[in-house]
Amino acid sequence: MDKFTYKTPVTLEELVESLKSANENTYILGGGTDFVIQMRKKRLSQGVIIDMTGIRGLNEINMDEDHIRLGANVTYSQLYNNPFIRAHVACLAQMAIKVGSKQIQNMARLPGNIVNASKAGDSIPVLLALDASAKIINSKGETKQIKVQDIILGMGKTILNRDEAIIEILFPKPTINTRSSFGKIGHGARNELTIANVSLAMITEYNQINNIIEKACLVVGAVAPVAFHAAQAEVFLQSKRPSRLLIPQLADILQKQVETVLKGNVSSKHKINDIRGLAFDVFENIFTDVI
Repeated sequence: MDKFTYKTPVTLEELVESLKSANENTYILGGGTDFVIQMRKKRLSQGVIIDMTGIRGLNEINMDEDHIRLGANVTYSQLYNNPFIRAHVACLAQMAIKVGSKQIQNMARLPGNIVNASKAGDSIPVLLALDASAKIINSKGETKQIKVQDIILGMGKTILNRDEAIIEILFPKPTINTRSSFGKIGHGARNELTIANVSLAMITEYNQINNIIEKACLVVGAVAPVAFHAAQAEVFLQSKRPSRLLIPQLADILQKQVETVLKGNVSSKHKINDIRGLAFDVFENIFTDVI
């Protein structure tokens, strides 16, 4: 680590200045959990680290008329402990608490999974289901807003340039009918990240008066190089009345879609059964008071 040079901006202006000299050996650090994994895999031993954790104002959760806004330094612990997030964006809170140990929850931030385009990144299916966008700043101080789904190109590949950094995640405010959940099956040792073998984020618009699922969004993670919408499952649930009888049918549809994505990959066959179990868990979690 002695070959790394550290920059510790405390304002966005200082971040912009730090980004001006960014190159292929520059690493932008949030909580550092994703960086540690990358450092081990790629055996990184030198470069410039821009540590964003001290930038003022980026550790806040805010709301405006249309959006929830999460500063780039908001930790998973903050997400889980925020009353509004827990009550109205349950999938995000559940993801945050399942990521790993308390230490990891206190360190990890949402931009890490995006920047590293991690196949098993827990936050990616949730962010895609939420239709989230990232606010990005570059070395000229210019900002732009891009959908998370458009940033990630493949495993370890994004559209981000070296002189760009994510400073905010935002997504549409949930309605009074929004219900959601997140589940994953993974592995991990104590005090480490729990790496997902397969994950599922589900968001619904449920009209309780008419007892109808008006809209459903399901995103599967850790199966393909990029998390994907289970489009057939989304269509299946639309205009349905929640019931336990729906769950096996939903599980069948998800199972077939995962089978198609895996294309006979024997080493990943367990994911087919895993997604079936997650379908039961997530659906029951969302509609526990109805079914």
